[in-house]
Amino acid sequence: MGQDVSSVPTITIGEHTLDVVNKFTYLGSAISSNLSMVGMLSMFSILSQRRLRWLGHVYRMGDGRIPKDVLYGDLATRKRPTGRPLLRYKDACKRDLKSCSIGPADLEAATSDHSGWRAAVKTGVQQAEEGREIRREERRDRRQQRSRAAPASPVVPVAEYTCGKCGRSCS
Repeated sequence: MGQDVSSVPTITIGEHTLDVVNKFTYLGSAISSNLSMVGMLSMFSILSQRRLRWLGHVYRMGDGRIPKDVLYGDLATRKRPTGRPLLRYKDACKRDLKSCSIGPADLEAATSDHSGWRAAVKTGVQQAEEGREIRREERRDRRQQRSRAAPASPVVPVAEYTCGKCGRSCS
């Protein structure tokens, strides 16, 4: 229960008592604290899916179109700064392709079929989301095991220090 409440709150209207629910559907949209419980993707996955669908759209465009030129063009005026450069949209698309197991070599063939690309992106994003969820659970389990297995540190007696100027001892 939320906010450290030990008992379930009750709401009574007339002689009818409302039940507490964990999942509530209102006009077709599910409202829940856990998105995976209602079958929704995380915000990260939704953004990846949108980026990849747009990438397919741009890839199918003809040469000379401004969005395609901007996505595949390079800077002609100057180099990128040294150090770790800022993440570009192109880099985020490459990361999404890799996480969805879509190779850049088959990108042209995959994007040429609109409905096939849409299905490939959807399944790839779902598989990537499931993999992220599994890794998150594994990290959580390891963290809990470390906290349970960590022995209480034994009390080490603090050595006393005697000041050379005043002769006081401190511990």
